[in-house]
Amino acid sequence: MPESSPSSHGLYASARMFSASLVAALRTRIELLAVDAQEAGERIVTLLAWTLAGLFCLFMGLVLGVLLVIVAFWDNSPLLAVGLLAGLFLGAAATCALFARGVLRAQPALFASTVAVLQADRDALAERTPQPGDPHTRPQDPARP
Repeated sequence: MPESSPSSHGLYASARMFSASLVAALRTRIELLAVDAQEAGERIVTLLAWTLAGLFCLFMGLVLGVLLVIVAFWDNSPLLAVGLLAGLFLGAAATCALFARGVLRAQPALFASTVAVLQADRDALAERTPQPGDPHTRPQDPARP
C-alpha cells in the first residue's frame, strides 16, 4: 500500500494543512497575549498593594512625628515648627514624584514579548524564499557547488 503524503492529496489538503497551521499559530499568539496581560495585571495589583500599605504606614508615622514636634515646640514657637515640617513634607513629596516617574519610565512596554513575537512572525513571512522555476531567481550552474 503506497504511503500518502501531503503532496499527493492536492490543493485542498494543502490548503487545509495551511489553515490548521495558521490557526495553531494564531492560538499560540493569543495565549502569549493572555499570559502577558495576566503578568501585567499581577504586577499592577502587587505594586498597588505594596504602595497602599507603605503609604498608610508612612502617613501614620508622619502624623505622629508632626504631633511630636509640635508638642515639643509648643512653648517656644509652634508656627515655626509647623512651617518647617510643611516645607520638609512638600520637598519629600516632590522627590517621591520624581522617583515614581523614573520607575514608571523604566517599566517594560505592555505586551512587549507579544509584539516581539509578532514582529518576528512578520519578518519571517516577509522573507521570500526563492522557488525553483521562479522567474526572479537566477538558474544555478550545475558545475558550481
